[in-house]
Amino acid sequence: MATLVARPLLARDLPALRHARQRVAILDWDTRRECDGPRVAQHAFAAIAPGYTRERVYVALIDGELCAALSMRSQEITHHWDVAILAAGSPRLDAEDTVVLELWTALLEYGIAASGALGGRRIFAAAEADSIAYQSLRAVGFEPYTRQTMLRAVDIGDHAAPPVGMRSQEPSDVWSIQHLYHHVTPRPVQFAEALTSAAWEIHPQTILGWLLQDRQRQYQSVLETVDGIVAYSRITRRHRCARIELLVDPCALDAAPAFVAATVAESGAHGCSVEIIIPEYRADLAWKVEGIGFDAVADRIALVRHTTAPATVRERFAAPAEGERAPKGVPSYFCSRGGSTCGAVVSARDAQRMER
Repeated sequence: MATLVARPLLARDLPALRHARQRVAILDWDTRRECDGPRVAQHAFAAIAPGYTRERVYVALIDGELCAALSMRSQEITHHWDVAILAAGSPRLDAEDTVVLELWTALLEYGIAASGALGGRRIFAAAEADSIAYQSLRAVGFEPYTRQTMLRAVDIGDHAAPPVGMRSQEPSDVWSIQHLYHHVTPRPVQFAEALTSAAWEIHPQTILGWLLQDRQRQYQSVLETVDGIVAYSRITRRHRCARIELLVDPCALDAAPAFVAATVAESGAHGCSVEIIIPEYRADLAWKVEGIGFDAVADRIALVRHTTAPATVRERFAAPAEGERAPKGVPSYFCSRGGSTCGAVVSARDAQRMER
């Protein structure tokens, strides 16, 4: 009987990692779609010095042979993580759907426990509907909360003048932007994303960021009227690509195309491939930006997984004394799985041990 073991990526695993490309699923919007599998060069640093990077890589081995990989990345937002890449394959592995589903499910269980131990509280992923990756995420407790569409424009070009009231974001705008987010976002999505006002703060420029400013730059702008801030955008430029985060009040919908075009122009992203992620509950916004050259290129379901579960107070335990704080939750840990469909079972001793 074969044994399936999940653990962090080690330096000695790097040569075998290149074989895990038979099946690849990219599950976050920041990883380039042109990536054909685990990025061995980048993952080498994560394996050698895991404490100095936001990325963690975990692998699954059957009888000592690496057959699947999982890449996870911590966000700048505290306690938030992303599932970036799932991959499977080896010289002897026939990556059928049932085999891949079993491997990815076991690997995700391990990754959830590992990210929880590192402080992660919410883990996000964006998968195509009815894909093997989506089934794997659902099997380990990920819950869908909205559908997202990526729209892309190769070159927006020059459009109308910026709308009246558009200006650069100031530190004092954070509360108003948070209020705008609450106004245009359904409550179930707010609960899933759990964004605080820190998500809209202007990040101070660091020395490293100044040295690498050609690689990544951010520009935030708002549209202010007599009713307050009615639109917000943050454009992040990396190399020749740019990503726009957009919030628009329905009352300012007609100004959205000019606002987006002006944001691109003032951030210096002309000539870049510009992307916008728009959720399904703002389909009206997608129709507006399509008028300035954006086209839908991808559609995925956004999912979230909490790494904590409500605690159950059993009758044999006494109630907490008055004034004491009862525990609100307990961390979830990796549980061994039986009944493998790929002829492998999880070793309880190895699977429950968190190797570092």
